[in-house]
Amino acid sequence: MASLSINLGDAFLLDTPPNGKHLYIAIAPISNSEYLFVNVTTRRPNSETTCILLPGSDVPSFIVRESVIAYQFQTWLPITSIVDSIRLLG
Repeated sequence: MASLSINLGDAFLLDTPPNGKHLYIAIAPISNSEYLFVNVTTRRPNSETTCILLPGSDVPSFIVRESVIAYQFQTWLPITSIVDSIRLLG
């Protein structure tokens, strides 16, 4: 099995059916093999605005509209799920 080291702040573009892909950012370790992630999503009128991302050179190029970190949709992911997702892309 392939190994993967995750650091806080690491980001992964993961498929989120039926909504396409979202950028997930590691924000806290839960255990040695699981991390808490938040995702980036398009800003809506009722979005939490603690962290707003604007298109530009300091964010990934696929962020083409005002976006926010969707803390309410946080999820924990085991490293194995991320490795499996990377394998599907490769």
